[in-house]
Amino acid sequence: MRFILILHQITQQIINNINKLYLNNKYVIVIDFKGLNAKDTSDLRGSLRKCDCNLLVVKNTLNKIGSKGTNFEKNVN
Repeated sequence: MRFILILHQITQQIINNINKLYLNNKYVIVIDFKGLNAKDTSDLRGSLRKCDCNLLVVKNTLNKIGSKGTNFEKNVN
């Protein structure tokens, strides 16, 4: 039971972080990155870092919940 409570707290923290990301940024790009291997993902992260950008990988459901109450809500499906 304690494990489920901790898992719920971690999930809620992730959702809160996603929500803050949407609230604190003017632009957010959401992509489906199927087919990217580990090296390509690492290269993408490196390129984004050079532009002062970040790559955050989240489940679609958590992204949808995290976007609620933001200007991006209607664009996340």
